[in-house]
Amino acid sequence: MGIFAKLRERSAVIGFLVKAQKTAWYPVIYGILCFIGGINGYEVYIPIMWVLISMHLFSVLFTDDDKVFLTPLCMVYFAIGKDNAADSFYTSGGDLLAMMHEDALKHIIAMGIIGVGSFILRLILDGSIAAAFKKRRHFTWGIVAMDIAFLLNGLFSPTYDTANLGFGALLAMGFTVVYFIVSGMLDKSENPIKYACYVTVCLAYSALFQILTVILRLCAEGKYSFDFGENFLISKGSLTLGWGVSNVIAGIIILGIPAAMYLAKNCRGSCFFFLSSILFIFGPILINARCAMAVGIAVFITCAVICCISGKN
Repeated sequence: MGIFAKLRERSAVIGFLVKAQKTAWYPVIYGILCFIGGINGYEVYIPIMWVLISMHLFSVLFTDDDKVFLTPLCMVYFAIGKDNAADSFYTSGGDLLAMMHEDALKHIIAMGIIGVGSFILRLILDGSIAAAFKKRRHFTWGIVAMDIAFLLNGLFSPTYDTANLGFGALLAMGFTVVYFIVSGMLDKSENPIKYACYVTVCLAYSALFQILTVILRLCAEGKYSFDFGENFLISKGSLTLGWGVSNVIAGIIILGIPAAMYLAKNCRGSCFFFLSSILFIFGPILINARCAMAVGIAVFITCAVICCISGKN
């Protein structure tokens, strides 16, 4: 990677773009593009996703701080739009690909191979993967407990079969490997926690604005009501995006609450981030995701207490 480091030092344009990717503006721009892609069909979201992958490849070649990879790693999936009917996920028996045009899937597979392959190659060359497994991480035992939960999930259910063990092992392996690699690649990064919080807040805003756009379209068609009575029991099949159903969308939105509260406590613009955390609570309310409502409120109260009694989160 030495030749690209020399290009970064000699080119003012490349140097500027490398510095820009290490600021909060990079996830902001990424989030805006994800929003535009997520509310449109494949004629729009596929070109946008190629732009996002191109930005990622620029980082692979030129960045000097691996934390910038958190932006595409956490956000690019949420640029996937929807090509078929809103309720196609449910009418197909739970097949998320039913909402996607078959040509779009080919592009996404190609982008996945290019994006993941280049990312892994970069981490191998800069030594991040080798460093990832050399020391025990802060949440190693938490990851172990989660892996055990994945493996034992559904064990006492009357519908349990051996396939559940395989699915659990696949999830456990994926989360564990990603955790160690990401934590390893961030060892040499500057303020990775703050940067990760910026990414999470931008992701939550992108998801919130995407589902708000869907709701506004339903309102224009007379298919949605804000009344908190019987009319509030709207069809969950209508509240879907290309990358997830209503409960998944609500979960992504409430992820922004602790991230926004961390930034409110530790960064400039405290009022904006505090108000953002309150706004993220209303996302699950709009789509009637009751579990996410309860979790979001509990997380907000917990974060508010921590912010009040602690100098640092």
